[in-house]
Amino acid sequence: QQIDTAFCPITREALNDRRTDTNERSIDRVRNDAGYAAGNVVMLSRAANATKARHDHSSAAEVARSLAAGPVHNIAGLGAEAWQRIAVLTSFVTELPHAEAARIPLTILPPNRLRLFNPIQALQALLTRQMATPGWSQRLACIETLLPNNEVRGDFNRFVLALAPRVLTAQSAIDPQRIRWALEDAWTQPLLLKRWTKFALQLTAAQAESLVQRAAAKRLVQHLHVQQHAAGAATEGWAIERRGFCAAAAVITTH
Repeated sequence: QQIDTAFCPITREALNDRRTDTNERSIDRVRNDAGYAAGNVVMLSRAANATKARHDHSSAAEVARSLAAGPVHNIAGLGAEAWQRIAVLTSFVTELPHAEAARIPLTILPPNRLRLFNPIQALQALLTRQMATPGWSQRLACIETLLPNNEVRGDFNRFVLALAPRVLTAQSAIDPQRIRWALEDAWTQPLLLKRWTKFALQLTAAQAESLVQRAAAKRLVQHLHVQQHAAGAATEGWAIERRGFCAAAAVITTH
């Protein structure tokens, strides 16, 4: 119930319960070398599940770049935009260098209950999600006061100004799903990514993590529950050492 969604986050097609239909609901591991465990599962269409199955962040990003360059514009039924969403989705549960994570556009907002391994992406998602509801300018102004210096605050404001026109477009929609898609699509704009990257690279991973924690503690986030996991507990139950498989059962022989 907590990960249920009406639309596939990759294809954006409406999900259904018709057996064998390409848009049938299915639960998939985001990280393929881990188990079906809390923080690593997402609801996708059957088609997106099958396409994503063999890819991690690196390989999905390479497919997206290849499709964007042409001349082929479709692989396994998905175009460059859908493959980019797969790459971003898998990046959330992949530990990446801070500088690399800071350069990834948020073309898919993290699905509910997914664990984010890269603090700068957690901050990116938190800021973007705030813009989905009225009062975002006041909330972001409060978050701005938590930034370390005026230079960082200036780059933060330039990032917000690049996203603001998309916010107005998003808020003209009534359907929350349309608002979500409008915010995701904003991240396809080169100017927005350029301004975000310049701001994000002035922060360390530790500073980004602290900002998320402080914003949550001061209740500067709306309609968003933030829960921090200790490093050792973040992948508890994922069975990464066994690539997600259960431990072999002990065999007892009696005589």
